[in-house]
Amino acid sequence: EFTGFYEFVQKRLLDKFICDYFIEGHFHQNKAINFKNFNYINLGAFACNQRYFVVKSLQNKTLLEEKTFSLRG
Repeated sequence: EFTGFYEFVQKRLLDKFICDYFIEGHFHQNKAINFKNFNYINLGAFACNQRYFVVKSLQNKTLLEEKTFSLRG
């Protein structure tokens, strides 16, 4: 776990972007933080968590959908 992650993200991003959502995966923390200006989503390590995410544009509605990897035999 990244100690001080909230403060790190706040200093790095707050007041630098105009957006509703900021989604990234660089730090693999699997956390969501609601800041005053936007919602921040940090994706987890997909291989370790056996999950992935689908993000669609506003025209396709779904903003973030979590899925689990599955093996078909």
